[in-house]
Amino acid sequence: MDLTRVFPAETLADALEPWAWVGIGDQKPLFTSLFGDVFFRSADGIWLLDTLEGRFERIWDDAAALKAEVDTEEGADHYLLAGLAMAAYRAGIALGDDEIYAFKVPPVIGGGFDVSNLGAMSFPVILSILGQVHEQVRALPAGTEITRFPGRRLSRTAVSEAVCREARRRPGRPAPERRGRWRRPYASRRPSGREPRTPRVCRGRR
Repeated sequence: MDLTRVFPAETLADALEPWAWVGIGDQKPLFTSLFGDVFFRSADGIWLLDTLEGRFERIWDDAAALKAEVDTEEGADHYLLAGLAMAAYRAGIALGDDEIYAFKVPPVIGGGFDVSNLGAMSFPVILSILGQVHEQVRALPAGTEITRFPGRRLSRTAVSEAVCREARRRPGRPAPERRGRWRRPYASRRPSGREPRTPRVCRGRR
């Protein structure tokens, strides 16, 4: 089973527009995982756009180091979610030419990290949605847990409403810890000392 996909440059450019806030510069896309993580090449090494946790960072010194790691069972499961991809395949979730596996409700807003929460979705559509989701969620204090996601359909309106509810309930209340089941095996290095701000989508909402 091939655990990666290669999409046309134009498709990638459109899909990555909502991720401009992560600081993508002269890095050039190489390929994606079956879950939409995008691997980039740059003069200083290989970068990863982690669409599960909403991070963009340099991971490997060069393509050889990347290959050496993802060729291992642990590396493939870590960076390509090989085990979950195989489970989705065995469950009969078929992918079209422009599709990847997508979480019906993203783990970052409370969705389960299991096959029952997976479906096939157009790569540019889901990448665009995830870029907007993470941009909204990152405005919340570190550790905030979104527990009241409205329904089971992923939409811009539903995501915005869930995020805004959490923003309204935070004043004077300690943020609960995430359950952590959706995180990758490595620890999150997301900054925790930033000042909370009102998400752009919430301004004017009551």
